[in-house]
Amino acid sequence: MISSMNKILTLLIFSGVILSGCRKDELPVRPPDIGDVTTTAIELSSNYEKIAYFDLGTNTNVGETVKTNWDLGFSCASGTPYIIINYAKIMQAAEATGKTFEQVTSTSGLSFKAEHPTGRMDSLAIKGGTVYVLDRGYDNGGTHMGYFKMEIVQHTNAQFEGRFANMDGSNQQTVTITKDDNYNFVYMKWNASGAVTIPTGIEPLKESWDLVFTQYTEIFHEPEYMPYSVVGCLTNTYNTTALRVTDKVFEDINLEYAENLILSNDRNEIGYDWKTFLYDQNKYQIHYEKVYVVKDSEGYFYKLRFIDFYNQIGEKGTPTFEYQRL
Repeated sequence: MISSMNKILTLLIFSGVILSGCRKDELPVRPPDIGDVTTTAIELSSNYEKIAYFDLGTNTNVGETVKTNWDLGFSCASGTPYIIINYAKIMQAAEATGKTFEQVTSTSGLSFKAEHPTGRMDSLAIKGGTVYVLDRGYDNGGTHMGYFKMEIVQHTNAQFEGRFANMDGSNQQTVTITKDDNYNFVYMKWNASGAVTIPTGIEPLKESWDLVFTQYTEIFHEPEYMPYSVVGCLTNTYNTTALRVTDKVFEDINLEYAENLILSNDRNEIGYDWKTFLYDQNKYQIHYEKVYVVKDSEGYFYKLRFIDFYNQIGEKGTPTFEYQRL
């Protein structure tokens, strides 16, 4: 009887040692399960008029807008003034070097530059606080939207103050644009009537999306400098990175492989060339072999590839892709 009691006591003591050595805060963290392969289609319309924002973690289209709803985006980050032009409309900007705001009355002699698709600070179309002329690009029907001029009068960590006017100086307005750190950019639109508006709902909260599907401007240099409109996928420059993978097929990419990659901050790393237009057949061919690894703002890795560009009734403008969390 005593022997049996000793065995029970010994077992309880031994169990207690094990349990005390596995306190809750010392339990190993179980990595998330590998996700299923998910297929998603993004409808941009056949004339690519929409811009759609997508979150990988929730497989959700978290917001969309019409590409003509804005002209300029003012960065909400502190520090160096960072202004983007609407790359979906093939907008361009020209610096009026050596001229005051009042002296700029035409586009004569100006050299226009499109926004570089990488999104790098040194490749912006607008730099510094001088006077710029903005080519508003084209609307959804292909009609040119005209010009206006701009001068940033003041920039602080909290706001931009700028002057805007038609090229002849009419409708001059001084506008204060207040930053909001919950977003990447605050947007501005120069209406056809010559009035500045600050549209909302252009871009979702910066932490809520990873990819944006849109028409944007690619820049070619052969045979000469040529901005060209393409349709593709850009990454959220806030905290999403990506890389085109060339040494593995989609099925063979795993988490260990992805974690050892050096991903790119360039917003066009995924880009547009996962498809090619076949002129002789008047259709797009999808390159299934082009595979991408994406790391979202939450730190999860995904593998992704495109499988279609047409909707169920055969209209172009629907990027369709499959992806899987690693």
